[in-house]
Amino acid sequence: MKNNQNITDAFNNPVAWFLMLERAKQLHNFELAAKALRELERLGVIVKYRKPILMRERMQG
Repeated sequence: MKNNQNITDAFNNPVAWFLMLERAKQLHNFELAAKALRELERLGVIVKYRKPILMRERMQG
């Protein structure tokens, strides 16, 4: 029964899903990245990527 609880805990752990998202990005696995984003949203975590501030300032002038 303990193994089932560990699986449930991992499924509801936003850190685990964020790690999955980052790994999926590294592997260019967009299907897995989309699933990780959906699961994070289910858990109330919204992830947004943007360019670092210094890069944006350089690009603007």
